[in-house]
Amino acid sequence: MHRDYLAGVDESKWRSARLLPWCDVYDEYYAAEYKKAVDYVPPFDAMELHQQYQADYPAPSDIDWDAAKGPIPVYADYEVVIKYLKDPRFKLVEDPKVAKILYLTVDYENRAFADW
Repeated sequence: MHRDYLAGVDESKWRSARLLPWCDVYDEYYAAEYKKAVDYVPPFDAMELHQQYQADYPAPSDIDWDAAKGPIPVYADYEVVIKYLKDPRFKLVEDPKVAKILYLTVDYENRAFADW
């Protein structure tokens, strides 16, 4: 009789990795895999690519907001932000369309970003 200890879990959900603690794997296997990871040399210099990207696409340094207009409007559906955002430079707003900063728990881009 066959029993499936991970019913409904296939390789798209990392089935073999979830079963690994119950498999008898030799220590030599782990040593060989570790050596492969340690000895691996990537075919490119990641730091150089990062610096080139930063030069090509600089991050904005400030939010485009005039302090004379008052606090920066912030929209949040994240309870922790709503509860603890007490800095006087920011104010919570109910409409995400008027906010300059969004703290979201939902994927706003797919749901309403085009409308916004």
